[in-house]
Amino acid sequence: MLITIKDLGCYLKGKRMSADMTIEVLSGQLEVSKGYISRLENNSSKPSFEVLMKYSNVLGFPLEDVCSSEPVIRDGGQVNLEEVIKNRTVTVNGRVIENKEKYSLEQLLKIVEEARRIEDSELVIHLNKVLLLVDQFRKSSKYKKEW
Repeated sequence: MLITIKDLGCYLKGKRMSADMTIEVLSGQLEVSKGYISRLENNSSKPSFEVLMKYSNVLGFPLEDVCSSEPVIRDGGQVNLEEVIKNRTVTVNGRVIENKEKYSLEQLLKIVEEARRIEDSELVIHLNKVLLLVDQFRKSSKYKKEW
């Protein structure tokens, strides 16, 4: 299911209410103000990608439902993110992701998938792999100014 921007506030509010969560509780979990959540739910503000990721994690909905500019998921269908990254032009905030960045995304997806299948004692190893990828990304001269 793909949610359009005009439906986003209603979708987010519906997910919050389905989780039987107040705006106050959600604002604490998302680390944003209650007023900001109200503005999002009333479509008077647009959330950042970071906030949408937090919403997705806290309320348990697929991030792809609200972040795609084209319908990649329809009627409960599935999408293979690795295939999308490899075979499609991927953009973030209007900027095309380069092949080097795509490779990092593929590696991150693999690490996340591995982490889902392991026990807590091994999770630290996988988190360190993620941190290493982030560090490599940050050291890239193109992004030094942004970090």
